[in-house]
Amino acid sequence: MKLKLLAIVVFTALSVAIGAYGTMSAIKQHRVNRLLQTRACPDCDLSGANLARLDLEGVNLEAANLEGANLQGARLGYANLERANLKDANLVQADLGCAMYSLRIQADEESGDVDVQMDDRLPANPQEMPLGFNFSTDSQGASLSLNFGGCADLEGADLQGARMPDGSVHP
Repeated sequence: MKLKLLAIVVFTALSVAIGAYGTMSAIKQHRVNRLLQTRACPDCDLSGANLARLDLEGVNLEAANLEGANLQGARLGYANLERANLKDANLVQADLGCAMYSLRIQADEESGDVDVQMDDRLPANPQEMPLGFNFSTDSQGASLSLNFGGCADLEGADLQGARMPDGSVHP
């Protein structure tokens, strides 16, 4: 009799746990669907959500909880992720929308050698870079940079432990 009662209790507990997990998964999937339809889900809980390879360009996820979310390969240009929790999120190969190129030309007066360097790496704060065509010179040579903008707004976002687009882990 005790064994039967124990089996019923265990079965009931497992059923409740599985049902609760299924309900939470359905709620999260509903939020993802709503995000894709309305392009906005500020302050919502998308922790652990699978958003891999989705077109999230221009979406509003301000202050959203994306802790542990999979954003691998997602397009996030112009997305508002201000104050979003991206702790332990996977952003590998995510397109943050920034398009910036720089060209540095240096000439050595004595040898006549000219050195040309092209770089498409983003600076630490790409939003602070002026948009458009920027040209500057100094005694060493000239610099030309093109900033097309479109960077996702990550101001105030928690990126602790997030796997960044280049595969590195944010401290």
